[in-house]
This record gives sequence, C-alpha cells and structure tokens, in this order.
Amino acid sequence: LGYRLGCCAILGIWVCWDSIWGYSRFYQLTIGGRAAFPVFRGIGGLLLLHWFWAFSTFIWSRYRVNYIFLFEFDPRFIRSPKMIFNSAVDQTLVYLVLMLLYYKVTGFLCIFNYWKLSICSYFFLHCCEWWEL
Repeated sequence: LGYRLGCCAILGIWVCWDSIWGYSRFYQLTIGGRAAFPVFRGIGGLLLLHWFWAFSTFIWSRYRVNYIFLFEFDPRFIRSPKMIFNSAVDQTLVYLVLMLLYYKVTGFLCIFNYWKLSICSYFFLHCCEWWEL
C-alpha cells in the first residue's frame, strides 16, 4: 500500500508539474484546455468519492462506530478499510497514468483525439472495480 501510494504522489506531482510548467514556460495548452478534461474531471470526482469513503470507514472502524449497522449494510459483503484503500490507490494509479498518457500524446498527435479518449475510458472502467465501492 505504501509503495503504490508513493507512486500516486509522484504521478500527481508530475501531472501538476506538466500542467503548470507547460503553460508558463512554453505557453502550451494545459490539460484543463484539452477536449477530454470534462471526462477526466468526472472520473476524478468518482475517484475522490472512493477516497472519502475509504477515509470514512477507516475513522469509523478506528473509533468503533458500527457503521455497518447504522447504514443497514449486509455484513457478508463489507470490505475492510485496508481493502478499500488498496482499490482506491490502484484506481488512482490507473487514472493518473491515463491522464499523463493523454496529455503527453495529444501534445504531439492531435489527429486521433476521439479514439484515444474512448480507449482511455475503456481501460479505466475495465481495469478498476467500480462495483466494489
């Protein structure tokens, strides 16, 4: 978990660096101005929801709040906070790698934007386990 979380931090810094440095140094269009930014923003919102759920379950488990009973969940299908964090980290890694690939590739080749966007969306949705939120 720690190694993958460190990879997420480095990739997050890289995305921020490319967004700011590319605009200030070369006056290029940053990732916020690309055609796929609303898609990345929407998926990022779902990913943020997953992270907040992981933190919430961790805090509730730590302070012994019986959230399973309060929310009337089925105890047979509840995952531990560590498992939720693992899936959130994996999804964040896939998300940041796809964001960097899209940003780097569209800087050089602007011909096939739509098929690249559909491939990125396909891989993100099929590599991640959204049904286990």
